[in-house]
Amino acid sequence: MTGTSSTPLESGVDRPRLTIVTLYFHPEPTGSAPQLALFARWAVQQGIDVRVITARPHYPSRKVFDGYGDGSKDCESWEGVDIIRLKSPIHPGDGFIGRLTTEMGFASALAGFLWKQDDWNSPRLSLCPSPFVPLVSGIRRPSHHTAMVHDLPSGLAGSMGLGGRMAKIIRRLERWSLGQADTLVTLSDAMEQNLKRLGLSQPVRVIPPMVDTHALAPLPEPNGPITLLYSGALGFKQGFGQLLDLAQDLQELDPSIRLVLRGEGGQEDRLRDQIKHRGLKQISIKPLGPVDGLRDMLAEGHIHLLPQEPGGASAALPSKLFASMAVGRPVVATANPGSPVANWIERSGGGIAVPPGNQEALAQAVLTLTRDPERRKAMGRAGRQVAERSVSIDPIGRDLLDALNLTSQIIDDPAKGA
Repeated sequence: MTGTSSTPLESGVDRPRLTIVTLYFHPEPTGSAPQLALFARWAVQQGIDVRVITARPHYPSRKVFDGYGDGSKDCESWEGVDIIRLKSPIHPGDGFIGRLTTEMGFASALAGFLWKQDDWNSPRLSLCPSPFVPLVSGIRRPSHHTAMVHDLPSGLAGSMGLGGRMAKIIRRLERWSLGQADTLVTLSDAMEQNLKRLGLSQPVRVIPPMVDTHALAPLPEPNGPITLLYSGALGFKQGFGQLLDLAQDLQELDPSIRLVLRGEGGQEDRLRDQIKHRGLKQISIKPLGPVDGLRDMLAEGHIHLLPQEPGGASAALPSKLFASMAVGRPVVATANPGSPVANWIERSGGGIAVPPGNQEALAQAVLTLTRDPERRKAMGRAGRQVAERSVSIDPIGRDLLDALNLTSQIIDDPAKGA
């Protein structure tokens, strides 16, 4: 990987080991998978033996990727990372029950696998949004267990209107599961507060997503009509009704503007039906494309869109925000004031945040940037500077190693200072 410069272990020093347990991993192109893959590959370059226990890749399509269904890639090495893929059922649904079924299936396969191991005492990093992964990761107790909380199921359940007794059961499961970890890592101060409200008492580290700012270097704006770009999963919590309303407004206000949704997921068929039903001419849905083509794909948009449903995203901090900043594109997000997304946009100067559901404000923010190329480019530069300074690979990677109690085994580069 380009852009990493930390010094690996000296020759002759025993290599530390790290186990990552996650439902999502490479080659999945969106969600938590790219983040974990980036960290795993970086950790290998620091002299750490990294092995990943995961499912067969299926996100965001909710079906196993071509070439992985026959099990021929269940044990493979990628960029020096040893990957073990467990066969588990994948539910095609995008809703809460569909996700729960997939997560429980993976947890069952994971429990059976870990129970048979007797030499896996290395530090372990487990990923939640699935509460079952940190819970089952406690089998064959590792020397240090860190749970990385990218999302909480109770947040998704709340956004889907699942309250009352069901909400209490989910919160108890989260508290029980995350209580198995020695350290918690999460993306935002708001999520840290959510964890504390669950009654968790372990140390919590707030570490934002990492971005490969070398691979995602800025490119010039494309020629042709102004393009608004969304890239990522086409799921429930993104709140795509706001983008359909935006497309309808722009069809009247400025029909030259294009809106491109790059992704796939449980809401894709519904979105296509709505686009056809509403007669939206300038909006299109395209596939994400390969991970190594991410820079070019992101560069096709003059302005990046980051829609969110307020109920499930009050504490969320999507990594796509920082990928957009890294490629030098301004972001227009629907995010409540004081939310992590709104705070990062405000502090960086890299875009505009409007409250979810305020359709007039969303359309006005887009039109403001489409009509002012200098402001658009200035926001892109500001976002790029923040990405380089705050979320590039080395500092975030070192923070994660510290949370995993692995820092003492890595030789620091004296030239970097503190």
